[in-house]
Amino acid sequence: MSNLKHRQGYTLVVFVMFMVCLFAFATLVIDLGFVRLAKRQMQTMTDGSALDLQRVVDSDLSQPFEMSDVGPTLTFDDDGVVIAGGFRAQPKLGSNSPGHWTPSLQSPQENATDDILVGNYQGSGERHAELAVDSAASNYYDRPDFDIASDGADVLVRLRRTGEELPAGGSAGPPVPFLFGRGVVVGGSADLWQRIERGTIVRQASIARQSPARTAGPYLEYTSDSGETVAVVGLINVQVERSTWQLAGDAPISMEQFETFDAGQVSQSSLGDLAKAESAASITSMDADSYHGNYPTDSAYVTIIDTLASGGQEKYVVGFGYVKVDHINQQITRISAADPEWRRGFFNTSAVFRPSADLTSEQWGELVTANRSLLDDDDGITAPALVRSEE
Repeated sequence: MSNLKHRQGYTLVVFVMFMVCLFAFATLVIDLGFVRLAKRQMQTMTDGSALDLQRVVDSDLSQPFEMSDVGPTLTFDDDGVVIAGGFRAQPKLGSNSPGHWTPSLQSPQENATDDILVGNYQGSGERHAELAVDSAASNYYDRPDFDIASDGADVLVRLRRTGEELPAGGSAGPPVPFLFGRGVVVGGSADLWQRIERGTIVRQASIARQSPARTAGPYLEYTSDSGETVAVVGLINVQVERSTWQLAGDAPISMEQFETFDAGQVSQSSLGDLAKAESAASITSMDADSYHGNYPTDSAYVTIIDTLASGGQEKYVVGFGYVKVDHINQQITRISAADPEWRRGFFNTSAVFRPSADLTSEQWGELVTANRSLLDDDDGITAPALVRSEE
């Protein structure tokens, strides 16, 4: 009985200690959850922006690019955070630590700290990350894997929640605030109380690299809100043998040198698709007054086809070319990298392929090699492809 009396209240003490640990863990999870949410939203935005901007690197990039909110949408007052249901977070957080941020990507100024970098990605791997150096260093945002060049074809896009003051071309939002936690979560200052006041720094960068186009969509037209007919450049009913295409140079390719097919068969085409059956059709007409993406009048994509060493006599799609069409003479002329009308980014293309043919791994190897050689020889059009970033 004496031992039992001494143990009275023991369960309550254990329960209280357990609840303290549980609440501490819960606050950490909530703080980390908001950081992960902001990071994922930033990743989605930088991925999409990099892909879109790689397509328009030939156009004017002087306008800021407004984006939607990044991070948990919370309303702050001078005492803390007001959350739905009237629950209040720690009053340590003030109005200088907003929970959401609407970023505006600044136009590139060719500084290492810019939101948008245009140049050439030099990385050899499939992943990339910002340099892990002292944030106070002048070279904090230098990228040895990305050469800044106004005539480059690759695009890097950054979003930063660091609270920094950056040179023209760069911007940063406020850090992700701590709602409950008391302690260092990830990175940032070693000063605990400064971290609590400041919040968690989050940075995200995405790179869209010029890649061979492995899928292309058909030429199409739509009517804009102003009633104007606008064309989206794309495939027409022309397919060219790879040998003919690569030997043509700047000379016009006559109708005897390429194949046409029924215009009703023009559809999205992918690497590895079977060539269309030839017919006596003329080249698809393109009569729109303006072209989405500022393409030259009468420009279009054509399908490049070839046989495979391991595929018998069948012809397969190995890539896509960029041409100007002469409707009167029924000719096409290549637009190559040496032509002033050549582009660094193309609309209506994808680096992903969805073939309809059932091919062996050996045949796929041949197709990918042929497709890559078209880009390496400046003979084929391109599509943006993301380089995966490190977490």
